[in-house]
Amino acid sequence: MVEIVKGVLELLEQYFVYVYPGFVTILVHHFAKARGTKLNKSTLGISVVISYVYIVLYKFFFKTDVSQFSNKDYVILLIFSILLPVIWHWISRSYFAEKVLNKIGINTTLEDTVWDYIQYRDKEKKGIVLKVFLDDKDIMYEGSLRYRESDPEKEQAICLSGYRRYVKENGRYIPKQDYNNDNSRWVLINIKEITRSEIKYASEK
Repeated sequence: MVEIVKGVLELLEQYFVYVYPGFVTILVHHFAKARGTKLNKSTLGISVVISYVYIVLYKFFFKTDVSQFSNKDYVILLIFSILLPVIWHWISRSYFAEKVLNKIGINTTLEDTVWDYIQYRDKEKKGIVLKVFLDDKDIMYEGSLRYRESDPEKEQAICLSGYRRYVKENGRYIPKQDYNNDNSRWVLINIKEITRSEIKYASEK
């Protein structure tokens, strides 16, 4: 019985290497983007694919087969699976990557959503100024974008600080509340209620 258990553990150890590096990469990547990670078949499948690519590259560069892995190899693979998504996160949100894409004629962004793009253009964390319109309620808010719930599994919302609140009357937006000089005042807005928005940020040379 002991030999059977030992054999099963050795088998799990051998195949676990085809899962954990990819899963760690996905976990770190989602954490960097403030998103949760689902534990499902899709995540498992992607983890296996990423892990297999890592192992192929590891074997190519270090000339070591999985069957010959020592604790040192497992640790190196773990470190690599953590560092790679961190480096990718830094590169994907750099102006350099954006300029390279524009240079080769790719008119797109590496961000997942337009809200990601808006928020992470604010490199100095001063808060990009937004005007968000809730046309169904005849309300408009103007303020600095300070926070955004980015996990698609949660209710999507943004927070504006130092905001002004306008109400539409006779076709014009009339200011009703003005906290423009008070950054301690925040307003939470459900993204589903936003029908359009205007963005104001520093011009880039």
